[in-house]
Amino acid sequence: MLVKSEKGNCYGHGNTQCISDEGIMDSFGRGNLYVDFEIEFKKPDYFSEEQKRRLRSLLPKVPPLDIDRSNEDVEEVQLIEVNLEEEKEKFRAEKIKNQYDEDDQPQGGGPTQCQTQ
Repeated sequence: MLVKSEKGNCYGHGNTQCISDEGIMDSFGRGNLYVDFEIEFKKPDYFSEEQKRRLRSLLPKVPPLDIDRSNEDVEEVQLIEVNLEEEKEKFRAEKIKNQYDEDDQPQGGGPTQCQTQ
């Protein structure tokens, strides 16, 4: 799975993003996959321009990703900004709705009949 995000978007600690329909399969269908970021970034002005230049010269160059996007095994998905509390509430409401729907469905194969001997 190749996860893409908006170009130039920088995620901070505590951000939660969502990948639609890539979560665990349950009786309600496939759920969403939630990505919770636990990272620490220095503020953009933490390093001076000179320090940034020095760091770039010391750190190895990051090679571009070599991903064959035409390969059938590669599925591109998009990160979506999500409010986790709203998602939890939607899930609870859907679960309750489905419980009531199950109550309306007949259990088993119908009424039991006596056999003739």
